[in-house]
Amino acid sequence: WCGHCKNLEPEYSKAATVLAGLENPISIAKVDATEHPEAAGTYGVKGYPTIKWFVNGQDMEYSGGRTEADIVSWVKKRTGPPCKPLATAADVTSFRESADVVLVGFAAEGSVEFKTLESA
Repeated sequence: WCGHCKNLEPEYSKAATVLAGLENPISIAKVDATEHPEAAGTYGVKGYPTIKWFVNGQDMEYSGGRTEADIVSWVKKRTGPPCKPLATAADVTSFRESADVVLVGFAAEGSVEFKTLESA
């Protein structure tokens, strides 16, 4: 195993434990590409470690960091609800201050625009 793989392994394992313990558990897996080169070839793996993200069977490159916190954060952002209802001005302020960049859509509940935001 290369140094990058050795460094990623404990972080990936910790992330797997955290994600499996969520209210809506998320499973992550690992493949030893040296033992299963056909799997690596199928998904275009050229170097190690490589992390792939699958949605509806379609793979894409993982673009997050290599720590447990980075992996968990990246996965949660892609698996959580598309939008979060904000009921008060205080909720908007709190959400606005939660990250460097946020998007807040204002629409009447039940409107086409509201339904579009909910399903985004």
